[in-house]
Amino acid sequence: MSVHDGGEPGGGKDGGREGQVIRLWDPDSPREVAELNGHVDQVTHLEFSPGSGTLATAGADCLIRLWYARTGAAARQLLPATPQAVAGTGGLAFSQDSRILMSSQMEGTDGLWDVPTGKELRCLVSVPGQATPTFACATHWY
Repeated sequence: MSVHDGGEPGGGKDGGREGQVIRLWDPDSPREVAELNGHVDQVTHLEFSPGSGTLATAGADCLIRLWYARTGAAARQLLPATPQAVAGTGGLAFSQDSRILMSSQMEGTDGLWDVPTGKELRCLVSVPGQATPTFACATHWY
C-alpha cells in the first residue's frame, strides 16, 4: 500500500482540497484502492499500524483520524480533552501490538490512545518542540 496526498495545485482532480485528501494505491498495480476524505485542512502526519491494517492521520484541522487501510473507510475520530493540543501534532506512532497510538504535540504533550475504543488513556508532559513519538519494548527489567 502506498500513499499520495492527492491534490493538484489550483484545484485539479480534488477540487481545491490539496493536502486534505489521502489516496491509497496498490503498489503492485497502478490502481487506486481508496480515497480518504475527512480532514478539512492539510494532513500533516500519517502512520500505518504494524499489523492491523489501521492508518492514523493527523492534520492542521486539530483532528486525529483512524481509517481501515484496506478499504479506506473511516474507523473513528480521536477526541482529546483539549482539541487545540492536536493542532501542532509532531508525529504519530503505534505500539507493536497496534492497540495504542501515541500522538506527540509540538507544544509539549503526548497523548496515548486506546485504538479499539478511541479513548484517550493518558496525556503526558514532554519537551516542547521535540515531537517524535517512539515506542520501545523492554524484555528485561533490572
